[in-house]
Amino acid sequence: EWDPVENKVFSGDRLDLPKGGAFMFIVKSPLNQHVFAFADTNRNDKYDEREPLWIHRDSKGTPTPVALGPDKRIGRISGNLSSSETIPPKLAEAIKRMIAGRDLDQVISHQGIHFAIGEIADLDNPRFAATRGDEGLWSPVQSAIQKGLGIYFLDAYDPAKTPVIFIHGAAGSPQDWRFAMEHLDKSRYQAWFFVYPSGIRLTNVADALNHGVENLHDRLGFKRLHVVAHSMGGLVSRDFVTRNVIDGGNRYIHTFITYSSPWGGHEAAAMGVKFAPEVVPSW
Repeated sequence: EWDPVENKVFSGDRLDLPKGGAFMFIVKSPLNQHVFAFADTNRNDKYDEREPLWIHRDSKGTPTPVALGPDKRIGRISGNLSSSETIPPKLAEAIKRMIAGRDLDQVISHQGIHFAIGEIADLDNPRFAATRGDEGLWSPVQSAIQKGLGIYFLDAYDPAKTPVIFIHGAAGSPQDWRFAMEHLDKSRYQAWFFVYPSGIRLTNVADALNHGVENLHDRLGFKRLHVVAHSMGGLVSRDFVTRNVIDGGNRYIHTFITYSSPWGGHEAAAMGVKFAPEVVPSW
């Protein structure tokens, strides 16, 4: 957060991003949130002149804060790294004064969220353990910050095979689909899975899932996609399919299958909203 009048940075954050992924940040204020990204080509954990850079600018090319919606306080931006881009001197100086020679980990807020888009994963990684499901339901923001979310592949993408994406339900994890993914006909299909903290509001999850799938389609150009979901994951997936097919006009989603999805809602969620001291947003 940078005050362009006072030329001060009040707080900052960073996130190291694997190739092909996306990132999110949770911020305390919707004002003056500047975002930039760079490729750390020499791997010294800081930006050096001429390293490929991107900084959010307005339509006139002026570096500008990200505009967050007044209702949900959510904004989405994107851009491309360029070796000719530079950080505005005033912003660079403000960041330098904020750090003041300290280690970067001492001054950042650690509120960045890694959003995986097509990373190859090992189901035995602790990030995908069954216990993560409960954490994602009851502490969704903390779970997202600590372990991330997104679309993962079990194997490298193969254009000769049709992807099948598996989406878990409330308090679920990729382990719910382990048997199905391991017994998929690998001569014809490839397994993808979507991981998300199931306590997050469902419309936000569906928007993130759609963004990830559209990104993968732009990059990989797959012709067909099958969607398989369980329980509350069916509600997330229905919203995603609606956004992708009806709103987005895409035609690559071929099949949508759900198991035990509460299309009419669920009594337990209604009771939670009525009696729980803290209401989980997805209820």
